[in-house]
Amino acid sequence: MEKVDISKDFTVEDIHKIREAHYEKIKGMSQEELLEDLNKISPEVQSIILSLREKREKYQP
Repeated sequence: MEKVDISKDFTVEDIHKIREAHYEKIKGMSQEELLEDLNKISPEVQSIILSLREKREKYQP
């Protein structure tokens, strides 16, 4: 998926852009292709989530 231009303020319009780009990416995929694509990127997403959780736990205001 190509990068979507997101504003510094992350507005509702940015969410619409992301959703539209995602739809354009998957609209022609079969269910098998979609599952393969999701399984391919899921380890990366999981590591990002774990990293963010660790940062949150370390942060104590």
